[in-house]
Amino acid sequence: MSVQADCWEGRPWPLPDAVAQPFFDAAGCGRLQLQRCVNCGTAVFYPRPYCTVCLGELQWIEACGKGCIYTFTVIRQNLSRAWRGQVPYVVVMVELPEGVRMMGNLVACPADEVHIGMPVEALFVSSSAWTGGETAGSGEPTSDRAGRPARGLVLWHPIPG
Repeated sequence: MSVQADCWEGRPWPLPDAVAQPFFDAAGCGRLQLQRCVNCGTAVFYPRPYCTVCLGELQWIEACGKGCIYTFTVIRQNLSRAWRGQVPYVVVMVELPEGVRMMGNLVACPADEVHIGMPVEALFVSSSAWTGGETAGSGEPTSDRAGRPARGLVLWHPIPG
């Protein structure tokens, strides 16, 4: 599911480096990607230039976009101007079936209803202000936007059930 950036209004966007840029570009297109080693098959997240197990080459793969909350914390105080009006908010560590964990904000769920093991799904936030550096003709994200604000973000929301 994708939403426009107004739900992120007033908060800072990441400034990814060249290694992480494909992750954020994919998120801007409504896709969750992570890396997998071509040598040993290890799934890798956060984005890195090489495998942390065998130093092998990494390739981007599509992740299913669903997982379970591994752990979480409720932020009840934040003095940053960008986040002050958002408290309380929940930051989760999501365990994906691909074998990695991703951190992000949990939305659309009261803090007192969050629990470890809760099934969640990725929610993609696209920057409507983003311009330039379109994906390559193959539809794959490009890394020529390093150092510019991210094209998309990944948040998490509960799977009804």
